[in-house]
Amino acid sequence: MQIESTPLNSGALANKGIPALEFHNVSVAYGDALVLTDIDFTIPVSAFVAVLGPNGAGKSTLLRTALGLVPRCSGWIKIFGSDLKDVRTQIAYVPQRESVSWDFPARALDVVLMGMFHEVCWFSSMGPQRRNRALEALDRMGMADMANRPLQQLSGGQQQRVFLARALVQEPKLLFLDEPLAGIDVETEAIIIKTLKELCNNGATALVVHHDLSTVESYFDHVLMVNVRLMCPAGPTSKVFSAETIKATYGPRLSLLEEARLAARPIIHGET
Repeated sequence: MQIESTPLNSGALANKGIPALEFHNVSVAYGDALVLTDIDFTIPVSAFVAVLGPNGAGKSTLLRTALGLVPRCSGWIKIFGSDLKDVRTQIAYVPQRESVSWDFPARALDVVLMGMFHEVCWFSSMGPQRRNRALEALDRMGMADMANRPLQQLSGGQQQRVFLARALVQEPKLLFLDEPLAGIDVETEAIIIKTLKELCNNGATALVVHHDLSTVESYFDHVLMVNVRLMCPAGPTSKVFSAETIKATYGPRLSLLEEARLAARPIIHGET
């Protein structure tokens, strides 16, 4: 028996003012150490969000908490106005590459097909229709000719494209991506950003843990800045991403990063 899920209508949700994601006074601890404290924000439908902060700031924990992979000490989370259990099939997650065992004996196509396991029961086959969907997702990521290549034989950028293709076949309305641009080539980065922007333009919402401050303004339309606590209200990049909020988030170590961002800005905006 196929598992049915009711697709979310992002346009209808947006028209009703229902956010894609809400955190209300969420705190998370590992043992006695608080990792996130009183996190409170709202992300609108169709936003393409950069989750920014220094190493150890709790960015990955924030994503994993939203996914129910990490328990919270306090507060509540709503996704499209509902509890996680009611919308789980509408969510896709791309973890950090370092957290994945790349020795797993699977082809690129097999990995993408895994994204559709929630659609079938354990004794059913994927069938030609789902196989074609997987191949189309690989093709969208420029990986169609690598469909039968073992995962461990792919480069880091190619592996990341495969994992995004797996997310695409889920046809998600909300995507969480943990450092998807880390350690990849320029071509792969361009493909990933183009694909995610298209998804958000078509009604999906994406939260991306990101480290390169020089590309924030050109890539993302919303910013969430965290360093254990929320450093400023989440909001549009043009309003939130400033020298002041960056310095508050990253501290004294920011000076060189900020200089690099300002130096790159004419290139980003096509100025002369």
